[in-house]
Amino acid sequence: MARDKDIKLGGASPVKQALAAGLCNELLIHLAPYLLGGGVRLFDSLRDGIRLERLSVSDGPFATHLRYRVIRGRAADVPEAASARSADG
Repeated sequence: MARDKDIKLGGASPVKQALAAGLCNELLIHLAPYLLGGGVRLFDSLRDGIRLERLSVSDGPFATHLRYRVIRGRAADVPEAASARSADG
């Protein structure tokens, strides 16, 4: 058990499992300008969605680094998330 220690996960599959189980407190995403043509999508299969609070954004020479706090509770229960979803169609 991790108790109060930080645990870092890499790769979409373990992160998706941890998000679905409600085990993530923060996400750090490194967005690189490369088209890979394949791979596992990170956010496509979260049934209830996920609400994130942006903590920081920083640009580096090879990637943009995005840091988010995971907001507990279902995204469907949050008015902003529900209205954004309905506006998208």
